[in-house]
Amino acid sequence: MIHHGFKKGKKVFVKLKDGTQIIDKFIDSTSQHLILQEHKIKWSDIRCTTINKKR
Repeated sequence: MIHHGFKKGKKVFVKLKDGTQIIDKFIDSTSQHLILQEHKIKWSDIRCTTINKKR
């Protein structure tokens, strides 16, 4: 599991180990999965995560 400080409803940026990039709203996390509004991703498939900030 990757440490995060995401709050429910915030947009997050997730980069997977295969290079796929996902921007979606954070819903919840479990010990096995990161749960987003449109995705459910295994922690073992994630390379990095961050809060998505518009610039």
